[in-house]
Amino acid sequence: MVGPVISRAAQQAVFSKIYDALAKGAVDATPVNESFRGAPREGSYVPPTLLIGTTHDMDVMREETFGPVIPVSKVSSDEEAVRMMNDTEYGLTASVWTTDIARGQELIELLDAGTVFVNRCDYPSPVCLDVSTLTYDHG
Repeated sequence: MVGPVISRAAQQAVFSKIYDALAKGAVDATPVNESFRGAPREGSYVPPTLLIGTTHDMDVMREETFGPVIPVSKVSSDEEAVRMMNDTEYGLTASVWTTDIARGQELIELLDAGTVFVNRCDYPSPVCLDVSTLTYDHG
């Protein structure tokens, strides 16, 4: 089970983006996973959702979605990918996935985002961690 989003309003905002994308032609390609079924009714749970065939006229592609949603859009070139990735109001985080790491490094320099990654979507920076608060189970 994936944990809940912050509130019912946040839950509705995530669902709104999913429904908007589906109404505009995206396809829900989320694999069946029994652990995502049967979320408690009293919580603000959103099941993980994989959307394919998304376009930039969908809210889920142009706005930050603070929930477990992955919108996937095909592009025809690196330039188109960069243009689409920079076409957002906030641009908090971006990720480039490639087998050519050097080219990935070049592309992230073109992105207007607060944090950028190559071949990963997020990880805590050791520079920013307060290791005194971490605990480890060596079990």
